[in-house]
Amino acid sequence: MSRKVGVELKILYDNDALKGFRRGFVFSCWVEGKNILFDTGGDLATLMFNIRKFGIDLRDIEKIVLSHEHGDHTSGIQIIEYCGEVKVFVLKSFSKQFKKQLSEHPNVRLREVDEAE
Repeated sequence: MSRKVGVELKILYDNDALKGFRRGFVFSCWVEGKNILFDTGGDLATLMFNIRKFGIDLRDIEKIVLSHEHGDHTSGIQIIEYCGEVKVFVLKSFSKQFKKQLSEHPNVRLREVDEAE
């Protein structure tokens, strides 16, 4: 027997912002109830502003999933400096330099994936 479970996404950062939020031609969203930050947008300041506006506690971020290594999806990754222990999921195709920079943070557990898990 299977059951559908709804997931609520909060769009943190894109080109069509809610009133009072900052926007940009980038992407990031929060998966409510799963404590997952999906992509980190184009800059840390805007990402942090919008996260605070939604009332999300940075210590609640348990996982960060990065879809691909373009700046409009990864440039806010410095957010890891404000998180507690966090798993960061990247594709194996990400550059060695990017993965090395992530793994140098003591609170980051880097997870490389190459297929759907």
